[in-house]
Order: sequence, then structure tokens, then C-alpha cells
Amino acid sequence: MSDGGLLAVLWLSKIDSYGPEEDCRVERCTPARRAVRLHRSLIRRVGTTAAEEIVVSGVLLGATIGAILGGKAADLFGRRRVLLVTAAIFGIGALASAMAPSPAILIASRVVLGLAIGLASTNVPVYLSEVAPAHARGWVVSLFQLAVTVGIVVAYLIDYVFAGVEGWRWMLGLAVAPALVFGAGMFFLPETPRWLIRGGHHEVAHRV
Repeated sequence: MSDGGLLAVLWLSKIDSYGPEEDCRVERCTPARRAVRLHRSLIRRVGTTAAEEIVVSGVLLGATIGAILGGKAADLFGRRRVLLVTAAIFGIGALASAMAPSPAILIASRVVLGLAIGLASTNVPVYLSEVAPAHARGWVVSLFQLAVTVGIVVAYLIDYVFAGVEGWRWMLGLAVAPALVFGAGMFFLPETPRWLIRGGHHEVAHRV
């Protein structure tokens, strides 16, 4: 497998994880908070501060569940399959957030997005470490955090573009784009040799 393919997984997965829909670790006016401020029905039903807290913490709840389940799921079904499902969850969650007609659906879609973030955060480093050639393994895995930062920067740039027109639905929905690219890229990448050997597929692992 080429080093370029490994880098594609690294950059796409982390830009996807911290795309226009989410920055879990920066306590500024994220798209989720801006969305709540603009969603008048949600504000009237729940209250501004409470609504922000519920929507933002829903992502953290989903991420916790994803992180807990991600390792076991990857062992059972394979790293590649789990990452493909993760890309699909990202896309579904982004679309649901952008088109949410009610507070309950907005909150539920944020939990779904959090689930994808947890799955990606636990399985992308594992995938990279298991498919990277020995001579490149260290620097490929070390670029993981750099890719996280790049994703956050891209998210804020997109937020800035739509902030003037109060386009919070676009901020949330555009996460579909990196999710599609991530899923398409993973579709053409192989399963990790380590997981294949654990399953007894030695010949396939050798070819990979």
C-alpha cells in the first residue's frame, strides 16, 4: 500500500471528524450553539442556555458511546468495515442536523454525529498503525493530531463564510461532503493485515 493512500485516510477521516458540524473542544460559538440561537422554536421550548447545553452535550454523549464500542466492533467486524459505517453515520448525522424540524431531532442527530466521532477517534489510529509500512509508521501516526487541527481550522473557515447570512443549516449539512469523500476513499483501501491474520486469512494478509 502506498504512503499516499495512508495519508488520504488520515486527512479525510479527521477533517470529517471535525468538519463544519462540530468542534467539541473549543468553547466558542460553534455551529451547534449558533444553530440553537437561530432556531427560535427550540429557544422558546427549552430556553437559550439549556438548549445550547443539551445540543452540545449530545455530541459528547454519542462520542463516549462510540469510543466505548469502537474497539470491540473493529475486532469483530474489521477496521475497514467499521470505518465505512462511520462515514455513513457522519453523513446521516450531518443531514439530519441540517434538516432538523424539531428540537428532539436536532438533539438526536447530534448524538448520532457524536457516535461517529467516537468511532473515528478510536479506529483511525488503529487502522493507520496496522497498515503503515514499518519505515513510515511513526510519522504517519504522529500526523494524526495535525490532521485534527487542520479539520478544526477548515470547520471555522466554513463557519465564517456562512456566519454573515446565518446559514447554520449549511454549516451543519456541509459535513456530508467530507463524509462522502472519506467513505469513497475507504472503499478502495484494504483491510489491515493484522486483523486478517487474526481471522485466519493469511494469504489475503500477505497480499495486502
